[in-house]
Amino acid sequence: MTHCPDPLFRFLELEASSNSNHLELYNESDTNMIEVEFKSIPASAQRVLIRGSTCIVDAVTKEFIDREISSVISDGERSSYHSISFGDREVANVGSRGPMQASDLLAVAEDEIGTISAVINICCPMVGRKRISLLDYAEDLMTLSTATAERMSAAGVPGCIINHCMLPALYAGTELEDSMSILRGAITGVTRSVARRYGKQGIRCIGVQTGLIDIPDCNPWVSERLRQIEIPTKRWGTPTDVAKLIAFLVLDGSYITGQTIILDGGLTAGITGT
Repeated sequence: MTHCPDPLFRFLELEASSNSNHLELYNESDTNMIEVEFKSIPASAQRVLIRGSTCIVDAVTKEFIDREISSVISDGERSSYHSISFGDREVANVGSRGPMQASDLLAVAEDEIGTISAVINICCPMVGRKRISLLDYAEDLMTLSTATAERMSAAGVPGCIINHCMLPALYAGTELEDSMSILRGAITGVTRSVARRYGKQGIRCIGVQTGLIDIPDCNPWVSERLRQIEIPTKRWGTPTDVAKLIAFLVLDGSYITGQTIILDGGLTAGITGT
C-alpha cells in the first residue's frame, strides 16, 4: 500500500491490515490520475463539511457529531456565529468568515478539522427572505462539487458529495414553486455529471430530494391545503429523517453514486419521472 502522510490515510493503513474494507492507491501508467479501489472509510476517519442553513443543517451536523465524526459548518445565514453549539460540543462555522471561492472554503474547512472526506450541500430556500438566484446556485454548486472532487482526487481520498434539494411540493402556491422545479433539475444534472467524471477516483456524488419536511422556518407559507395532503406514511418528514439518510449514504452507501434518492414518505410514489 502507498504510504500517505495524512492522518486519515495513516488510520486506513492500520485498518487495512485487519479489515477487508481497505484502500488501495496506484498510479495509472499513462496518466497522473490516481484511481482508488474502495469500499468504505471508517467513521472515525471521516471529516465532514456541511453547507447551508435551516434546521436540516443542524440535524445533519448533530447526526455526525453524535457518531463522533469531526464536522464543520458553512452557514452564511449565521455569519455572526464563529461556532455553533450542539450540547457540550462546539462546531466551527466557517461561513462566519464571509463569502469565499470554493477552493478557499475547502482549505479553511481543512484547517479546522483535517482532510475533508465528505461535503454535504443543503438547499432549502426560504420564501420571504433574501431570494437566491437559482441559476447562480446551480453554477456555484457545480463549481464547488468539481473543486471538492478535484481536491479529494489529488489527495487520494475516496470521498462523497451529497447535493440536497427540496421537492417543489413544499413551495406549492409560493413565488418559488416553478423555480424549484428548475433548481431540482439543475442539481440532478450536477450530481450525475460529477459522479460520472470522478467515479474512477473513488469519489461518489449523490442527490437527496426531500418532500414535505416539518421545518419551523417554512410554516409561514405552508397552506392548509398543503397540510391536508395525504402521505402514505401518514406524517411529514423531520430534519432527523433527512440527517439519518445522509449519514447512511456517506458512511454505508459505498456502491451508491450518480443517483437521486427521494425522501418523501411515498408522496411521489408511482409518479412518472421522479
